[in-house]
Amino acid sequence: MNNTEKLIAVGELLYGKNWQSPAARALGISYRTIRNYVSGKTVPARISSRLLYALRDETEKIQAAADLVNSDRITRNEMTTEKITEITDRYNFPDWQSKQAAIDEIRNAVSDENWISDFEEIARKWANADKQQ
Repeated sequence: MNNTEKLIAVGELLYGKNWQSPAARALGISYRTIRNYVSGKTVPARISSRLLYALRDETEKIQAAADLVNSDRITRNEMTTEKITEITDRYNFPDWQSKQAAIDEIRNAVSDENWISDFEEIARKWANADKQQ
């Protein structure tokens, strides 16, 4: 595999069909330079080390994003009645039935993998139930 083929293969793996613009940003080069590489007008020099550097950077960004997503992860065992009450107590419900419906929906949504933000959305939905009608 030559450097151009490698660039194209890595770009498509990372970014899909429209890989050229995001690959250019990741590599710190212009879109035109990428197009010149792909068309064969110029040959990418030292592309392997540049790709690895960009991949490390992308990996760090992906890990940071995954950490953010998982920042409010909670297990089934941690999702106690007290935790459900803590979540629902943050909202003003139009009536007692709406709060109970939120509690019931949260209880039914608990699985092995849970995120507080998902339960917050359930509570928010029921707290705004009268506004949606």
